[in-house]
Amino acid sequence: MKKLISTSIFASAAFMAFGADYYLTSGENVDILDLSNWGAEEITTSDILNITNNGTSAVLDGTGKSLSFNHMNIRGNVSLEILGTGNSLVGAGTTKSNIYVGDGANNNSYLGILGSGNSFSDKSGWSFMMGNVTSVSGQNLVRVHSSSAEASGRNSFAVPSSVNSFIYLSTAENSAARNTVSIGDNSSATFQTNLYVGANSSNSAIKGGVAEIVLDGKGSELSFNDLFVGANNATQEGGTAQIVMGGQQNTVSVTKNMRIGGSNNGNYSASGSQSGGTNGIYISGENNEFTTTATINVASAWDMSGGVNEFVVSGTGNAVNFNTAQVGYGNSSNIFSGGTNRFLVSGTGNVITASQGINAYADNQKGGVAVFEVAGSNNEIYFSGNNMVGRAMQGGENRWVLGGENNKAEYKSAMSFLIGRTAMTGGEAALEIRGKNNTFKTFNLFIGNEGTSNGKAKFIVEGSGHTINVANSFQSYFSGNVGADGKKTGGGFEFIADADGFSTVNINNFSTVFTGLIEIDFSKYIVKDEINGDEFTLISINNNAQNLLLEIEGDLDQYFSVTGSDDYELLFGDKTLGVRVFSTNVPEPATYAAIFGALALAFATWRKRK
Repeated sequence: MKKLISTSIFASAAFMAFGADYYLTSGENVDILDLSNWGAEEITTSDILNITNNGTSAVLDGTGKSLSFNHMNIRGNVSLEILGTGNSLVGAGTTKSNIYVGDGANNNSYLGILGSGNSFSDKSGWSFMMGNVTSVSGQNLVRVHSSSAEASGRNSFAVPSSVNSFIYLSTAENSAARNTVSIGDNSSATFQTNLYVGANSSNSAIKGGVAEIVLDGKGSELSFNDLFVGANNATQEGGTAQIVMGGQQNTVSVTKNMRIGGSNNGNYSASGSQSGGTNGIYISGENNEFTTTATINVASAWDMSGGVNEFVVSGTGNAVNFNTAQVGYGNSSNIFSGGTNRFLVSGTGNVITASQGINAYADNQKGGVAVFEVAGSNNEIYFSGNNMVGRAMQGGENRWVLGGENNKAEYKSAMSFLIGRTAMTGGEAALEIRGKNNTFKTFNLFIGNEGTSNGKAKFIVEGSGHTINVANSFQSYFSGNVGADGKKTGGGFEFIADADGFSTVNINNFSTVFTGLIEIDFSKYIVKDEINGDEFTLISINNNAQNLLLEIEGDLDQYFSVTGSDDYELLFGDKTLGVRVFSTNVPEPATYAAIFGALALAFATWRKRK
């Protein structure tokens, strides 16, 4: 039977097997294995341990030592370091109670799991909570770092499956408070249920602070069941919630749900909005791996009028694997009127693999930007299933961009790109190939909607040296309407020259009649051969070329919009549409009639060859 040194109410409770609350004696470098420092003769898995006296620094040092308890709270301006080798603190009780690391306003609480082969595991039926929503300053920190590179030397921090974990932001405007889980070399952190990075326990708006998990070492692991990055129970006007992979050869895995931006999932129901703040996952290191079997959602789950939600890969040689990426929130009851949601690959030699699609749209979009963009070099993007860009837009921008240099985006199994395939009343949905020497391959490409009354769906190709292939079918669905400027409405192709000219879009089967607009921009190009002209093929078609080439016979002025030159001609082959340019001067108004007369003659020549 447990021996007690007090006849207090806590002692009586412990005697009855309900456990006691023990408080560590204040001081510097207090040994937590010396039970006299707790005022106890014995500590069992029924007891709750509290390190709460301001100024207290506690240590567990040595080799192969352990202490088991119900659970532990580290609250106030205090610290606890686990040092040495093979030591462990184990919360093994069953009593339901919240677990805290620095719950007081403006606290500086610290838990360091250092040395090698050491572990901290806290078990409880309630929640793990870090920080305080009213803090204007202070830093709460969990630091896990091993001094050994051996497998046996790995340090670990674990929160069990029965516990939700909350790392708080602040309701104080311009708060400098920071709550951080930091993972160094050869270590692991495990959150087995829901983790909210950027949580809020107040109905007041989030306005500041930083909530974060940082991997800055080598060979470590971070795992979650459900992951939410962003304020979860109120509006967000400021603050930063983030996960940063800045080290090397680390792995992050998410088993279930994953959202960057405010969440109304889990145990908290949100009715607020996002007008500011930044929520993100940033992979800035080298040779790291980020994997989830679910969807990467980059969007506010509430009405969004400002702020930023983002997934950014800016490092080198990293791998990101997921089922689907959804940039923009796919729920028609929420309004997206401003701000930015983006998935950006700006690094080098990274591999991004979606087992399904990579989408950029919001169901009720009136403004703002939702974009998937590749801007780095030598990156590889793989996808399957449908990739949707723009859906029932009223305003704003949805973009899927392959830019940068020597990047490639390719399908792994039969799939389709759908650009603005739902009727739009505003905004722009675009698939864009930009940069230099990039490779884009899709199976099908569907663009436009015959019911679109405003807005544009566009396939934009900027620059030369790209390889662009539609392996199966290209289908366009424009209304055929003509705007006040005399041009076809609803979108179409846009070709923009760089200093070396244009790239060619290679299409296997042009399977529907084209009724959109073809825009050609020479503004960045300087002609090399002003006598014979410089010639480029814009579109090459294997099958059913007449669905494009015959359709534009009726009125070239409606089907083409040309800028940057008044001295060019269109070239019509049996299966190609090209252009020859002689100079790139801005045209005078009087020359337009002559230009389109020449185009008509060129078209007639093509018809005879047919």
